[in-house]
Amino acid sequence: MMKISPFVLLAGLIAGLAVPVKLSAQEPQTKILFEDPMTGDWQQNWFLDGKKATLRNTENGLFFSGGTVTKSDDPVIYHAHHAVLWTQKEFEGDIRISYEMTRVDSSDYGTTLLYIQAQGIGIPPYVKDITAWNELREIPEMSTYFSFMDLISLSFRENLRCKRYPWRDEYLVGYEGGGLIEPMVDYNDEKILTGKTYLVEVEKRAASVWLRLVEKESGESMIDHTWNTDNIAAGIEPKQITKGRIGLRHMATRQYVYRNFKVERLVSEEPGGSHLKDGKGETYARFVPERKDDFAWENNLIAFRAYGPALRESAENSGIDAWLKRVEYPIINKWYKEAEEGKTYHKDHGEGLDNYHVGSSAGVGGTGIWLNGEREPLEAFIDYKVIEGSPERSRFMLIYERQIDGVVYGEEKTITIEPGKRLFRVESVFLKDKQPAAHLPVCIGLTTHDGKAETFFNREEGWIATWESLDESELGTGARMDPGHIDSIVMVDRKTKDESHIFLLTETDAAGRISYEAGYGWKKAGTITTRESWSNYLSGK
Repeated sequence: MMKISPFVLLAGLIAGLAVPVKLSAQEPQTKILFEDPMTGDWQQNWFLDGKKATLRNTENGLFFSGGTVTKSDDPVIYHAHHAVLWTQKEFEGDIRISYEMTRVDSSDYGTTLLYIQAQGIGIPPYVKDITAWNELREIPEMSTYFSFMDLISLSFRENLRCKRYPWRDEYLVGYEGGGLIEPMVDYNDEKILTGKTYLVEVEKRAASVWLRLVEKESGESMIDHTWNTDNIAAGIEPKQITKGRIGLRHMATRQYVYRNFKVERLVSEEPGGSHLKDGKGETYARFVPERKDDFAWENNLIAFRAYGPALRESAENSGIDAWLKRVEYPIINKWYKEAEEGKTYHKDHGEGLDNYHVGSSAGVGGTGIWLNGEREPLEAFIDYKVIEGSPERSRFMLIYERQIDGVVYGEEKTITIEPGKRLFRVESVFLKDKQPAAHLPVCIGLTTHDGKAETFFNREEGWIATWESLDESELGTGARMDPGHIDSIVMVDRKTKDESHIFLLTETDAAGRISYEAGYGWKKAGTITTRESWSNYLSGK
């Protein structure tokens, strides 16, 4: 068996050799845009909507209290007892917001909210710069904000709610769902308690908002969730929030002390990939030694992993696992790191999940030797090398080997993934006793998950496909190759778990080579939402 390298080889070939660079999962780099300990004069960095609030700087931070009159006290006057504290500075792009907050009140009325990148809707008098219409918010009635501002709101109620403003149209008719971005998220244990200090961390990106809320003394995580902010009601424009101020809203009677407020720009510097820019897409691929030697790859639409040396004695083999993503930025490093911290990627937290079972099957486009009418997979890969790692293209080789009936079979599988494509490309060389295996029968498979998936194909166009219900959504998988190289398309339906597939059968050329594409379309991610739309994609329509 070949010894696996501890390195990933990044873009660039020098004298025909890839340059080795050690790689590990990395957090996005950040650049501090704003920092306020909130112990000095608050008016240096902030301004206020509302005249009934109390603000007082202390050595422990900024005491901020809403007014005293609630809706039950007076259904008209209570609007004036709300208050919103705004940053004087606007922030653009992907940002991280962090701060500490200590609850002081014991009121059971109202809530507090965090407003993210707020601007006016752009129709006079509600112009983009909200400081130009401060006087219209001297009474900070909620409807002024959810009717005339573009922003994302996080509401710290009995559960956590993420909303998109405005949630009423120009005629003040509410959009479906009232701006709510599902789901409402329950606290892991208790609610926000009087006298407790909490650490708040938010990462707002083009199509998502992630929130982590931690009780400072115990370190207990109360909320850790990502919302897909593309999931907004039809009619809301613009689709994405990209620039604006940050605000803290207090309803009447709410009192907190805030400290150490910081805003940072997220700047990804991950080797081989980065956060996607302007929706154009980038790619990423790496070896994952911290998760049993996986190798994972992705673009802005799809993500996958293959199983490595640590799993050669397990059921997994050369099958390919699909990670179902519904955000356009990279998730590989993020999901693996969160998994190390106890947050499973087998549950959808707003970005997608891995609920696709592979086991001993071919998964999405896994190969095998076709012997005696059976798929003989070559177990998990034994080595790898990255050939290219750039935003425009990731290319790497996975090396497989297995002895069958005294013959050592091998596969050198080169995979290429590019932005904006739902299929990755495979160029494989098969070996037999270390030599190119000419005219070797080979299969390319899609698991049917024990017959649960519907199968269909187009021999003339060279593709096979499945479509199935998967948890609360639907998924299509597919494999495609030059129809002139297809020997046959075979359905295998077995009672044994993981053995049911639809296969493309082919054979290698004189140099032991085959080439094909494979991938998926997930309904929950949008665009590919029906069997027909998946068929059309595979047909190039």
